[in-house]
Amino acid sequence: MLTYDSTPQEHAMFMTAILLSQQYNMTVNGKQFAYRLEHSNGRDVIETLYRTCMAISENKIIGIVGPAYSSEARLLARLCNRAGFPVIGYSTTDPELSDRNAYQTFYRTIPSDIITAQALLKLFQKYDWNSTNIIYQDDNYGEGGLQAIKKAFTDEIKISQKIKYDLSTDHIDDLRSQLEESPSRIVIVWADENVTTKIIQLALEAGDILAPSFLWIFTALHSKMQLKDKQLIGMLLIRPVTPQIFNVSTNTTLLKDAIDIWKNYDNQSYPGDETKIDGYVQFLENATDRLTGSGSHFIIDNLQPSKSNTNELYAEEVLKLNGSTSNLSRDSTTQWISTLNPIRWPTHSGAKPDHYVPLKGVRLNITVPISPPFYMEEFNNSTNKTDKSGYLYRLISLLEQRAGFSSNLIVAPDDISYDELVECVRNGTYEIVMADLAQTPSRSNKIDFSVSIYDNYMRLVIRKSGKVYASWHAFVLPFDGHVWLVIGITLGMSVLLIFGYEKVEGKRQPDKKKSDICDQSILGSFLKSFYHTIGAMAQTGSELRVKSFGGRGQTILLWLTSIYLVSLLTSSMTTYFIEKQKKPWIQSIEDLKMCGKLSCDRIGVVERSQHEEYVMQHLMNGNQMDYHRLKHQRECYSKLLNYHIDVAIADSSSAEYFTQTKQYCQLEVVGFPFGKTDFGIAVPKLWQYKQDLDNHIMKLKEEGEIDRLLEEYFQEKYCDKKDGHEGVGDGLHLSQVYGLCSSESRRAHLSNNFNETIAHAIYSISVQDLKLFNEHAIEQNGVSTLHASGGISRVS
Repeated sequence: MLTYDSTPQEHAMFMTAILLSQQYNMTVNGKQFAYRLEHSNGRDVIETLYRTCMAISENKIIGIVGPAYSSEARLLARLCNRAGFPVIGYSTTDPELSDRNAYQTFYRTIPSDIITAQALLKLFQKYDWNSTNIIYQDDNYGEGGLQAIKKAFTDEIKISQKIKYDLSTDHIDDLRSQLEESPSRIVIVWADENVTTKIIQLALEAGDILAPSFLWIFTALHSKMQLKDKQLIGMLLIRPVTPQIFNVSTNTTLLKDAIDIWKNYDNQSYPGDETKIDGYVQFLENATDRLTGSGSHFIIDNLQPSKSNTNELYAEEVLKLNGSTSNLSRDSTTQWISTLNPIRWPTHSGAKPDHYVPLKGVRLNITVPISPPFYMEEFNNSTNKTDKSGYLYRLISLLEQRAGFSSNLIVAPDDISYDELVECVRNGTYEIVMADLAQTPSRSNKIDFSVSIYDNYMRLVIRKSGKVYASWHAFVLPFDGHVWLVIGITLGMSVLLIFGYEKVEGKRQPDKKKSDICDQSILGSFLKSFYHTIGAMAQTGSELRVKSFGGRGQTILLWLTSIYLVSLLTSSMTTYFIEKQKKPWIQSIEDLKMCGKLSCDRIGVVERSQHEEYVMQHLMNGNQMDYHRLKHQRECYSKLLNYHIDVAIADSSSAEYFTQTKQYCQLEVVGFPFGKTDFGIAVPKLWQYKQDLDNHIMKLKEEGEIDRLLEEYFQEKYCDKKDGHEGVGDGLHLSQVYGLCSSESRRAHLSNNFNETIAHAIYSISVQDLKLFNEHAIEQNGVSTLHASGGISRVS
């Protein structure tokens, strides 16, 4: 069953096969093969079915060769499956026909569309192409090819444009505009030979959509098509071939006999050279996709100027693929290999074309909102010009240098929201937008984003709690001035009292028995009393002896007072530093859920932003809450300082920058990061320069340029440095630790030696009284001795 538009060679080869079977005396039930020839057009399936039924009823049909179209083959194969007739397809490529459960008696001698699509995938992998356009004819063959490519390419190769060729009108709507607006510069044509010829003619008429602007890959091309236009230079043709191309052994005797029959039967249609006989015919046993073990073999032809006539083009074999249905999968090691013939690419430079549109030489209109530190402008009076600066401004300059484009910066209005920026990109008001704009699912449905410039999180910003900043002498600050005045008066009174007690007692004692404090001069006695008092208060003691009962009692009181004061000092210091280190009043975003910890109108949220979207979905459970709506992120910080709100939700980059500026040192970032998003450049859907932009951004990230910019604009810690100079930030300084440790060691010393101190005091009083009593008794008996005085002195 041949098509109406079949070539003489196709008809001759069919007749040659019948005559060859008769020559080899191939029979079924003792009878040789005969044939009945029917024509079909692929459009009237019912007519084809009717002709088949008539042939079966009028002749003893044992099998069908054909039809040429998959739409007809699917119906006839099901019919013959019920009747038990084999159907052999010589040009049907629909993958569905490989289903052995549904089509048990169908065979074919050509790879299915899915095998061809997998071979194309290998070609794209070889040259690192990850996008393409597809032009397909609007019938089962074209749509089957489209589905096969989508299945084979999956997400690895993006199909930018799917362009339909209307068979009823032989026309493609806006072919040039569809291709020029596409971000891909590769075109796959999935159509038969005749339709491909018409598509090429439409492309030539449209102009500037063939070489050198686009690389076209054909799946079929008419062998007799006149190839003269230079716009076709560099185009590729993928075609299945016989295994002889790869030196696979074949039955050459069978091939020679077939050629001889052809020459005798129809010498005019014979090509004249047997090397030109290729295509789908494989002279192998059981050469069908159901039983074949020979694999799938493909060749890539490259259209190049003829060496003999530069005005004509010819197809040069440049690549070949030797695979099978099992090893042509995505991750297989089977690859296209080069022949000895170099590829002539369609580009002016002759270099391998990229699959995307380059930015080089393009002038971009880039909209940027004023948003420190991303983009800032300041009028310079000395130059009478506006100075531009900021993270994004520097990034734009880097991209201009690397990608070779120029830019026209447009400042967005101050009152425009983030969602309005997205809408302006979608409707074409702005070409692209560079801002602190987070990529969210709702926004991605409207526009595209470049690859992530950097990761972003949301943070909570509040006013700093009232922290007490401590200096090196912070360990004395827990007592106020009145307490220190009382302590000073107590020390002064103790000095005077011990001085008085010892002075009076010394008058009653001989010089050798006088107290160590009692001196000949009043000033000397006073200084010794002061020294002894300080030692008693500090709990270190002194080597000076007090002999009066009142002096010893006052010393004990000083010791007890010291224990009490140091205990108070330690507990006060502990409370002081705990207060210093206390956590902020809000710990995480969960504290704001359903406005549970404070009123909703005290929560600042930038309206029509990713913050508002997050709050509505995760905090308010979709309920409308009257939170405090802000126009832009800068307003977060001024509203916090003015006590209009108590907490604001901001991007991590913005929050870390503003809370480290001199104006906003009273604010701080609290809690853990939440709501991860990506910051990217907002571009329209199917923006043709997106791939090139992404490539350059990725290179800047790999080289560390993005991180260096982030460090320059977001790592400045002005407020932390200021806090570190004046006192603690998140920890104690060495000087403060010294003061606290001094107090703590004093407390520990007193705690460990409290009982010993009381015992020594009692011992001192008791021994001194006994000593005086003994000395008095000895004097009365006329004996004078001073033994045991060293022990008393040591106790003092």
